[in-house]
Amino acid sequence: MFSNRIISSLAVVTSLLFVLLAGCSDDAATSSSCVFDTECSLGTVCSIDKLCVKAACEFCTAEQVCLITTASPEGSCSSPECSSAADCTGKGGVCKAGLCTDQQCVTSADCASGQVCNLANQCITGDGTCATAIDCPTGQICKDDACVPGCETNDQCEDGKVCNSDGVCLTGCRDASECGTGQACTDGKCVCTPGSCGDGKFCDEATGSCAVVSSCEQVTCVGDTVCDPFTLACVTKCTVDSCQPGQACNQASGQCEQTNCPGEDPTQCDGNAQRPVWDALRCFCAECLSNTDCNTAAGEVCTASGSCFACQQACDPATPGACGGGTPYCINDCCVQCVGAADCPAGQLCLEGACGVPPNCAVDPTVCPSGTTCQNGNCAANSGGGVCDPTNPTGCPSGTFCDPSTLTCSGGLGGGFGCGLCNADCTCDGGLSCNGFLCEGCGVEVFGIPVGGPACPSGQSCLPLESFGIGNICF
Repeated sequence: MFSNRIISSLAVVTSLLFVLLAGCSDDAATSSSCVFDTECSLGTVCSIDKLCVKAACEFCTAEQVCLITTASPEGSCSSPECSSAADCTGKGGVCKAGLCTDQQCVTSADCASGQVCNLANQCITGDGTCATAIDCPTGQICKDDACVPGCETNDQCEDGKVCNSDGVCLTGCRDASECGTGQACTDGKCVCTPGSCGDGKFCDEATGSCAVVSSCEQVTCVGDTVCDPFTLACVTKCTVDSCQPGQACNQASGQCEQTNCPGEDPTQCDGNAQRPVWDALRCFCAECLSNTDCNTAAGEVCTASGSCFACQQACDPATPGACGGGTPYCINDCCVQCVGAADCPAGQLCLEGACGVPPNCAVDPTVCPSGTTCQNGNCAANSGGGVCDPTNPTGCPSGTFCDPSTLTCSGGLGGGFGCGLCNADCTCDGGLSCNGFLCEGCGVEVFGIPVGGPACPSGQSCLPLESFGIGNICF
């Protein structure tokens, strides 16, 4: 007797737990008993304690359907109402997802011969006549009063298809929920997203698919790590003390590299107030090895010449005389000190817009900037005849240009005749600009003082041509 009471109590508790988990209300349990769901009324199912109960749709089994009615908009689990249209006689005539509906059709197979099922789930005459797309079957639009294959919106396509820009229903996704983990739905296609491809692969934005990593440009490293060009894996950045003998830490790349200065004394820059750091890769005393050595808060960056540089004055290169003072030239939208060795004191070169001591090139001549060559261990400006780069407008000394036919720095027509046939490859003094032949933008001298622009180079005069629609030129 005792054990029977326990079993009976467990049955009641179990029944109550089912009702609570199913989210049923006070009237969920009915007085009817059951063995199978089909013995319960629509909207209820048979619980484990053999009672018909109302259960929330989230707890429906694969054999049950979610019944939604006006009286119960939240829906409840139920035994299927139908399996074919024959079960729905007098209930709407169409069996959809196990429930009878008042829709005339789901597919054209639900309609009589000669009819099709349109987007409104109505059976219409299938002779091709239409007024709007709603009169046509799924996957068709109304054109010239006839139903033709095509679409205007995704809703006019079958499930699993999208309407492309050509009005054609194609297999594709409508949102990310139809794609895999980490993927996004773009233009009807499931595509990868950055970081979703796993180790050894990257997301190719051009194709939207994962591809095998083949270069460090395809690897994104975070924190204090950089990509190893040999293993293509993210590794910890090198330090001054982490490299092997004969190597130096490239602060910019974070990789140990073979030093170009074997036997050089790394302390030779000690006491150099302006350039106190020894660059073991480029073999000269530098102000910085990487951006972190500069005042990044002030916008400074470490240039290839080992100098900290920040644009102090922005400028418009199309405006003559936009710069002045100690930085008279407008290069790359920034006022700089120089554009060639002629703008610097003796023994210095123009290194990326600033005058500085030439780097030591005795071991590695590649450290010399364009327009210079290694002469007796020092980078010196080409004075004609030296190899230059015709694509570098600041590679040759002021007043000369890089002749593309000979790759040498050459003077203008008639020696000091302005800029010469330079095609904007040479430089002009004092903030003047090259118009492809002569330096222009100068100011005409009044009582020896240039007005309206900078002065011309020594030995030249400013010819006023602005009234002719041409800038003033030096001649």
